[in-house]
Amino acid sequence: MIIFIIIGTYYIMCTPGYVSAQSNPEALEEAFAQVRNAHDRYADTLAVTLSSKFKHDPDVQLALAKAYFRNRMDKTAEKYVEKALKIDSKFSPAHIFRGDMAIYFRDTTAAVKHYLEAVKANSSDIKAYSRYTDYVGKEDPETAVRMLEQLRIRRPDAPVNLMEANVWFRAGRLSKAVETYRKVDRTEMEEADILNFAASLYGLREYNQSIELTKFGLETFPGSYRLTRLAFYDYVELKQFKEASEYGDLLFCKADSVNKVTYRDYDYYAIACKGKGEYKRAVDTWMDVINNDTVFLYDDRTQALQNLNDFLREVRSSGNYDEAASLFLHYISLKKSPTAYDYYRYADIYKEKLDSVMSHAGDAIPSYSQLSDAYSYLERNYPTWESIPIVYYYHASYCSKVLDPESDKGLARPYYDGLIKAASSMPDDNGQKKTFLMTANRYLGYYYYLKKDYARSHPYWQKILALDPGNEQAKLALSIMK
Repeated sequence: MIIFIIIGTYYIMCTPGYVSAQSNPEALEEAFAQVRNAHDRYADTLAVTLSSKFKHDPDVQLALAKAYFRNRMDKTAEKYVEKALKIDSKFSPAHIFRGDMAIYFRDTTAAVKHYLEAVKANSSDIKAYSRYTDYVGKEDPETAVRMLEQLRIRRPDAPVNLMEANVWFRAGRLSKAVETYRKVDRTEMEEADILNFAASLYGLREYNQSIELTKFGLETFPGSYRLTRLAFYDYVELKQFKEASEYGDLLFCKADSVNKVTYRDYDYYAIACKGKGEYKRAVDTWMDVINNDTVFLYDDRTQALQNLNDFLREVRSSGNYDEAASLFLHYISLKKSPTAYDYYRYADIYKEKLDSVMSHAGDAIPSYSQLSDAYSYLERNYPTWESIPIVYYYHASYCSKVLDPESDKGLARPYYDGLIKAASSMPDDNGQKKTFLMTANRYLGYYYYLKKDYARSHPYWQKILALDPGNEQAKLALSIMK
């Protein structure tokens, strides 16, 4: 008895005056779904009673079917759908609901069959046509459009042009979509229609037209998150980065558990920051993606890293080495676990800068100082890194070229000493090891030879002969120092 009181009260409260189940099937569905969820012991009895009382009303039977389906009682739902169709075999909402159930179970073939039955049952039911074309149109838009042309004949008041435009859009036929959308009065469009129209223009790279339509949509639907996003994208593509940033900021501010920002949002925002010259902010934005493995997919984070590296290379290739180095160091500071290789790449920027300065006969000392600091950091903090011999090799080489071209000052000695120590632990089958040891011993042997410190020079030349028994330079040096 309590249940009957609850559901009866629900009808009275939901509708003006006394309302029967026939006149408000949606209220019946909602009420019974809640009752079935909370009081399943009584619900089935109640359903039988209602079904019997309204045994000539397919709306009531369908409302019960929908309520059972919401409670995941699929077989019982189907039983009441059959009752509805037994009352009226041309009751198109029942066929539509069968299609919707099939969609839930991912059986598109069965769904399309049921939607077609709905069209046949009631050739004026706009919803039946809409459901059918939604799914047929993705694979076969021409068939879907032909079906909608039948609707145009039967229902001149139906929004056929808009429905056809949406079919072309969902099928990816953007030119046809735009052509058809233009036949529709935009003031009659819903938010989703304006979005699809503007997105079609965006996909065709008609960004000026897309932004004009998107802004119109935002005037009509000012809180639209999706239209805000598309306006943001349009302005980025138009390289109007100030406006893009404004819409980007708005997009991120509006984000919540429903309206979530995507990887593409971050990527576009980074591009906008880059376009405004806010380079560090661009790096920050890409790194927000790279560091957030709980939100973004691996492919997204990989793509963000590639885009970030492309940007850093772009700055570097422009010849703005100091800016490139500063940005790269900022990137390293944001990494969760920086590596020796990261700092090696950072040093390589100054190496390229120094090469450029030297090739143009410029003052190489300031650039060498920057490179030396970067190499020294690696030598101090990553002494056991497997590639540290390369660092010592370049450090010594550039020191000698820039500060001690005659090798008579011995300024590269600390780095060649480090190279010998680091290279000694390299695998013997590594041909690079011999090159490193030969170079270091030759420099040190020659430096002490110039200083006439033969006692200290002698061992280095002997080591060269041990590495290369036929080395004529070593033989000559040793013969002179006898």
